[in-house]
Amino acid sequence: DNKYLKYGFKKRESIEYYLKKLLYLAEENNIEVHIVQMPVNDLTYKSIKNSGYLAGFEDYMEKLKRETGADIETKIPVYDSLYFDDQMHLSKQGAKIYSKFLKEKYKL
Repeated sequence: DNKYLKYGFKKRESIEYYLKKLLYLAEENNIEVHIVQMPVNDLTYKSIKNSGYLAGFEDYMEKLKRETGADIETKIPVYDSLYFDDQMHLSKQGAKIYSKFLKEKYKL
């Protein structure tokens, strides 16, 4: 069990301050910024959803997206556990799938 999940999602003021500063600075200088969410496996997704962490995280990302106008992906993709080497890290095959998704989404 992850000890942080029992408390739900909590934003950190210092991280939010510098993230917003970075986003506004990028906008002022016409620099595109895309905040993406890394995939999680189905068991991790179930855990963060059941703990209430996911709802808090998605609400926060939606709020940040509205406030800053930045391109922020608010939903966390869920991949089958087969595409992970461990609980958090994509396997080579999983990385290829996610890279292809990003390439197509952002026309890279």
